[in-house]
Order: sequence, then structure tokens, then C-alpha cells
Amino acid sequence: MSGHPVAGGAPLKDLPAPPASLFDVGGGRSPTTDTTPSTVLARFQVLGTPRPQGSKRSFVAAGGQVRTVESNATSHARWRNAVADKAYEITQAEPGGFPLDGPLAIEATFRFPCATTRRKRAVNLGGTLPYISAPDLDKLLRAVLDALEQSGLVTNDARFTTVFATKLEVVDAWTGADITIRRPL
Repeated sequence: MSGHPVAGGAPLKDLPAPPASLFDVGGGRSPTTDTTPSTVLARFQVLGTPRPQGSKRSFVAAGGQVRTVESNATSHARWRNAVADKAYEITQAEPGGFPLDGPLAIEATFRFPCATTRRKRAVNLGGTLPYISAPDLDKLLRAVLDALEQSGLVTNDARFTTVFATKLEVVDAWTGADITIRRPL
């Protein structure tokens, strides 16, 4: 890779190639194929339609005060509570091991229903397609990470140092999220 001049600056230096996987634990194992109990701290699935957190709207209330509220408060609360409930079940099944602390890594796959206009293509490609519509992936993650803290599964969502996230459209399959928490490399 050659240097690229930055506006008015020196060329960028060549960077080393990124690792094959942010979750590579040796031997080429990926987060979806490596389920060794020692590397997985928690894994669970949440059924439903993933909802984002972070979209806010402001308005002027009576008396001239500006108020800010979540624009999708009801659906967001249902989704976040569903994630928190599943995470809480894990903390109750293994008391003493939670909340998790120290550096953490998360893999989250958000599964949305496939639009009818892309259904045939998705079936031909094995039943899934990348989901390239709203909501934004970072806002979906924000809702999940906050729910993990709310449930007591992690001490603080700031402990997540590594994130691997995917949005998929699925045909005739469950919708929701598949969440795995590990120690990062």
C-alpha cells in the first residue's frame, strides 16, 4: 500500500494488515464457530424486532422550556427490556460470576424480516441478505449495551473494547438478536 498525501501534510505510512478476525482466538476460529466454554462468557438470543436507541427529538413545552425525548420510546423500551430480561436470566442461572468486569468483546447479529421485494434473492442466497436500511447499527448496539448494564450482566457498558456487529434480513426464520460476550484478545 503506497502513501497517500493528506491535505497539506505528509503521506500516510503503510499500515500492517488487520487481523483475520477481531475475535480470532488462535487456529483461525471465528466468533460464530468457536464456542469453547472458556472463551464464551455469555451467549443468548433475544426474539423480537431490534429497535435503536439514541434518536431524540426536541420541542418547546408550555412555559418556553425545551424538552428532549426518545422519538421511539415505547418500542425502544420493549426491545431494551427484552434484551435486559434475557441477560438477567443468565446472571441468575450462574450466581457469583456476574457482573462481568474488565475488558469485554461483543458479537451481535441483528436479524430483521426480509422485505418481500428481496425475498426471492434472499432465498437464492441461502435465506439471508445484508440489511442495509435503517436503523443504524451503532444505535442498535447502544440499546443492547445499555440493556446489558441495566440487567447486571456487565458492570459498565464502557468495558466493551471490541465490537463485531452485523445486520441481516432473514427469510422464514426468527428475528431478533444473537449476542455473544467474550474476553478480547
